[in-house]
Amino acid sequence: MTTAVTAIDEATRACPACGGLILEKALQCLHCRKWLPEVLARPAPPEAIPLALPSRGQSLRNLLLLTVCTGGLYEVYWFYRNWHDLDDGDRAEFAPRSALLTIGLLIPFLNVALVYRQLDRIRGAVTSSGMHPGYSPVWTTCAYFGLGVLANLTMLWALSLLMVLPLLPVQDALNRYWSEREPGTVLREELTARELAAMALGASAILAAMLLEWAAMSAPK
Repeated sequence: MTTAVTAIDEATRACPACGGLILEKALQCLHCRKWLPEVLARPAPPEAIPLALPSRGQSLRNLLLLTVCTGGLYEVYWFYRNWHDLDDGDRAEFAPRSALLTIGLLIPFLNVALVYRQLDRIRGAVTSSGMHPGYSPVWTTCAYFGLGVLANLTMLWALSLLMVLPLLPVQDALNRYWSEREPGTVLREELTARELAAMALGASAILAAMLLEWAAMSAPK
């Protein structure tokens, strides 16, 4: 019986270790089983750099923008999120207890106690981490509701937007607290798609209200 052998014409070379004949494109010597120098010298692929998770904190600029562009409504969510985060809740889960406390902000007098309670709790958490809170819960609560009362007395709703100013030192304390509590996270500076949509809707509603007020004042009596 005759066995047909088909020769494959491929470039060959000598193994630099043992001198055996190997293919030009070989990565390992067939004879001595040593890896070829160019393979050993090949740099290892760089390790993947893990993406840092966003911090539970928030930039002061974003807090200002979201509050002003939503007509102050964002502050309600701000209080809800703080209650939720301080309870170590999962970011993606709804927190019924935090929601009930947030609804309580709509009830006169009770809202004063709830705001003070949250600000005092934040101060306690920051202090227990060895940091200075940088604000007083009593005076911050007074300033927050004082601006609200001033806006109602003067009938200038734009003054109510200034209520966010006393909350800025609180947010700064929260940013430092979460940075210490969750190392490796980064403070998110960019706005999410939801936040941009909320700002657009809020700004549109404010503009529409201003136009309606102007039209009512300009209408002949």
